Amino acid sequence: MAKEGIQINPYIDIHYRKNMQCPKCTYENDPGNKFCGNCGTKLVLLCPDCASENPSDHKFCGKCGTVLRGTASGSGTGTTTRGEKPAQRVRSGTDSEVRHLTIMFCDLVGSTALSSSLDAEEFRLLVRDYQTTSEKVISRFDGHIAQYLGDGLLVYFGYPVAHEDDAVRAVHSGLGILKAMEALNNRLESEKNIRLDVRIGVHSGMVVVGDVGVGKRSERLALGEATNIAARIEGIAQKGTLAISHSTLQLVQGFFDTKELGPHTLKGISKPLEIYRVIAETSAQSRLDIAEVKGLTPLVGRQQEMHLLLNGWEEAKKSHSRVILLNGGAGVGKSRLIRELTTTVTDDADVRIIQCYCSPYHQNSAFHPVMDMMDREIFKIEPGSSQKRALAHIEAFVRQNNMALEQVVPLFAALFSIPLGDNYIQLPLTPEKKKQRTVEALMSTLLTSAHQQPLLLIIEDLHWMDASTLELINLILKQSPTHRILTVLSFRPEFIPPWGVQPHFTSMSLSHLPPSEARTVVMQIAQSMVLPDEVIERIVKKTDGIPLFVEELTKSVIESRQVGGKFDPAGATGSASLAIPETLHDALIARLDRLGDDREIAQMGAAIGREFSFELCDALVAGKKVDLEDGLAHLVSSGLLDQHGVPPTATYQFRHALVQDAAYQSLIKSKRSEYHERIANVLVDKFADRLETRPEMIAHHYTEAGLVEDAIHYWYQAGVRSSRRFENIETIAHLSKGLELMSSMPESPERHGKELDFRVALGPALIVIRGYGSSDVKINFSKARSLSMKLGREAEMGQILWGLSVNYVVNAEYQNALDSSRELLKTGKETNNRNSMLCAHLNMGGAYFGLADFELATKHFNLGSDLYSLDQHEEQVALFGMDLGVFCLAFNLHSMWHLGRHDRTIVRRDEAISLSKKLDHSFSWALSYDYACILHQLRREPDLVQKYAEAAKVICEKNKFIYYLGWATILGGWATASLGDPGKGISEIQKGLEVLKGTDGRRSLPYYTTLLAEAYWMNGESQVGLQTLTKALELARQINEPWWEAEIYRLKGVMLLSESINKADEAESSFQTALNISKKQKSISLELRAATSMSRLWQEQSKAKKAKELLSDSITKHTEGFDTPDYKDAQQLLEKL
Repeated sequence: MAKEGIQINPYIDIHYRKNMQCPKCTYENDPGNKFCGNCGTKLVLLCPDCASENPSDHKFCGKCGTVLRGTASGSGTGTTTRGEKPAQRVRSGTDSEVRHLTIMFCDLVGSTALSSSLDAEEFRLLVRDYQTTSEKVISRFDGHIAQYLGDGLLVYFGYPVAHEDDAVRAVHSGLGILKAMEALNNRLESEKNIRLDVRIGVHSGMVVVGDVGVGKRSERLALGEATNIAARIEGIAQKGTLAISHSTLQLVQGFFDTKELGPHTLKGISKPLEIYRVIAETSAQSRLDIAEVKGLTPLVGRQQEMHLLLNGWEEAKKSHSRVILLNGGAGVGKSRLIRELTTTVTDDADVRIIQCYCSPYHQNSAFHPVMDMMDREIFKIEPGSSQKRALAHIEAFVRQNNMALEQVVPLFAALFSIPLGDNYIQLPLTPEKKKQRTVEALMSTLLTSAHQQPLLLIIEDLHWMDASTLELINLILKQSPTHRILTVLSFRPEFIPPWGVQPHFTSMSLSHLPPSEARTVVMQIAQSMVLPDEVIERIVKKTDGIPLFVEELTKSVIESRQVGGKFDPAGATGSASLAIPETLHDALIARLDRLGDDREIAQMGAAIGREFSFELCDALVAGKKVDLEDGLAHLVSSGLLDQHGVPPTATYQFRHALVQDAAYQSLIKSKRSEYHERIANVLVDKFADRLETRPEMIAHHYTEAGLVEDAIHYWYQAGVRSSRRFENIETIAHLSKGLELMSSMPESPERHGKELDFRVALGPALIVIRGYGSSDVKINFSKARSLSMKLGREAEMGQILWGLSVNYVVNAEYQNALDSSRELLKTGKETNNRNSMLCAHLNMGGAYFGLADFELATKHFNLGSDLYSLDQHEEQVALFGMDLGVFCLAFNLHSMWHLGRHDRTIVRRDEAISLSKKLDHSFSWALSYDYACILHQLRREPDLVQKYAEAAKVICEKNKFIYYLGWATILGGWATASLGDPGKGISEIQKGLEVLKGTDGRRSLPYYTTLLAEAYWMNGESQVGLQTLTKALELARQINEPWWEAEIYRLKGVMLLSESINKADEAESSFQTALNISKKQKSISLELRAATSMSRLWQEQSKAKKAKELLSDSITKHTEGFDTPDYKDAQQLLEKL
């Protein structure tokens, strides 16, 4: 925004001065006057940001919340000097702050030689001319000259007030200085035969802005590497050129043509930097123009808004003029919606589209949006055209539209500053009359198109509009009802439309995208790159449905985590990976800068968190001169906060998470620590309820304050509280944070004791979320065991041995599992601890099952069940994260099936599910469903497998039970394949295997791999199926888990026969191996299945007698389960034999 003057309200022409000037008689009134002392006209304050009228005693703008009073210096009048916005003042003497700046160094080339050839006074005047020329350009783009360095300039864009496009402003300024110096040089060369050459360097980055120097020599400067880099870039720029860094290029790319200068090693900078020369501006009006070159992603959502726009267009085509007012905050998608409209409407053969763009750089340039449009679309004056040729274009247009040449051409020529020459006489009009005629000519130009064909007139960003353009729009809107025009006017909420309610007007406010549509935008930006669900959810939550925020944060995350064209999830869920993108920094800080002194309240709130209470803020500012209630009201009216309730019971929430981040990150580290310590102490001293309900909040603030011991204490409380509430993800987060802090403490018995407490509390949650076999579980319990032995603490040993033994079982380390379980059983018996003994029997049962000793497995599961009672549930969940009674019942299903106890397995299945439902314990419920899935897969009942798999997945997805989610997905895939869709089933099984891979567990991998092989076979891919069976067999031998080997060999025989009858001998050998293994393992269920396959082969080979003897022997071993598919299949074959 230009500094010279302010934008003028078309109805009240009042400028800001130390005294208030009457718009009617120009009398200078005292600042406190409400009416002119000379003529009685009412006086108002005009907002410097949105140009809204305010009563003269207001402190803040009633429309946009900008500070109107209390920020002026000098006179103490409470007003602002002409052309100066309160936020533009350098805040000297205030705390240092972290800023993202674009820094420019501009220097005269060859000034030393020039100074030696000129008189000192003459040289001083030349330098002053150069500085004055540069300052005018810099001011036009709201740059801040921080220092005059002899014949050099240090300029900041983004301080003391930020704009959403500071980097673009800096480069515009650089090019503008080069152009202005050419004009200056033309004069100097003609007058003194002297030429001044400059070179400019620009870089963007993070700095700390603070007072430098002492006393009267103190000044406020930006310190950091970014300043040094900008200076170095200026030093390597050629004379008469502008050089920028890659970081600045990323912020301005598309707005300017650039040339690569290659990597440069800069003094004091460790890595070479890519440098670019800026050649010229491009025709791009917005970032949307730039994005369109690469190809816009499809518009997401906005169906209702598009329907309204297209309806308006259809009405306009019927001579029913329509005006649509499109209101929405920055980044919400106004321009994207308009672009979708123009693309759709362009399909109409009979249409004229005229688009005008208001610019933040030309708010005080009369008719700038319209002139820019006419240059491009009406007169079609090519860049670089001579004034004579430009005049010819204007004349051609005027003739073509039957307008009076001698009346209209002079008006347009004056508007575009084109000399008329001798062919025209200047119109004898007063300035006021000339402006009126110009407005009428412009209106006529625009409306002429609507006579010829329907017109879509679009004017974007009215919040940056100059007063003259607004006057023109007013006139057009009055005339438009008689024309075929759809007028679309877009603006941000700070612009208040002055037209009131009219029949042909429609107001439309763009809201944020709902989460589902924000996810779609993320996936569109990611394209073929697969982002983890957790990363997508964090992006959606962080960006609050603002499309621009979603797009930029997604791009930033992808760029920071992309390796070889793929997304690297390592660290992708950490806070650093969701840092504010550089492309959004300036826009977010600009909103904070408009707050004036209330910026500090926003920073304090940001340190508390996204949500905070008035009561807490009031306690924090106690004893300080802060008008908290007014300040918070200002933040609410500015759109930064949402308020619920009224003080002193009010609560507040940052409307956008990224705004909170920006406010927080603008604090220097020492100030952050100070805030966090004050917040934590106030919470402990005055909000005792938070100690019980939100200990993690106190822990967080002590952590950020660097008070490690206090933080550890509250992280433990938070972890234990979450564990009791079965909030496992939160438990892991709280306790892991405490352990992380503990690692910085010196070794001592006290530290070891605390670490043991943390690890024992952490174990059950790790098991539930990461899976029994997770390496995290093993590391945690191994360290806990070592600490317990070192400290001589035996009380926790039972829980530690449980964690280790179950980890061994799921990792198929069955001998280690038996050893630790026996130790646990011994400890349980010595202390008469029923839970320890139950755990021991459960894990011994699991180990024996993996080793295919089904009788011993069932024995230990039954012993565990005998030790269980319902009143142990709460203690078991607290110690182990699950109900052990449900676990014993569920695991026993599989060993009982192998032993042929089919009817009893159904009874036990129902008991396990019934108990988990009675306990209403989600993890036990998921566990019981998953074990029921495997039971029915063993029984070859795909419809029941699918039923229980779907039920398990619902619970697992909701609660993040990854291990059991993997089970359910694999078994559901097998059911899908068996029920007629093997292709889909294969995909589901593969997905489930990927999930299990993330849990580190190896138990039953041969079994799951066999299910995949079977699905390939069902899909007609017998060769792939056989290869997958070979892999399953290798896995079984590698991890020494033989319980499914017999079935692997049987399926191999079946697949061989399906390929060719010539492979009968090889198939028979596989069936025989399956029979031998199943008999050795006493698995009468697998023996029956193998016997049935062998007998069917022998039947086809005319060996019916031999087949009958084998099958009869196997069937007679079964005393129940006569309705199972395997038994029925065997019985039917026997009858045929």
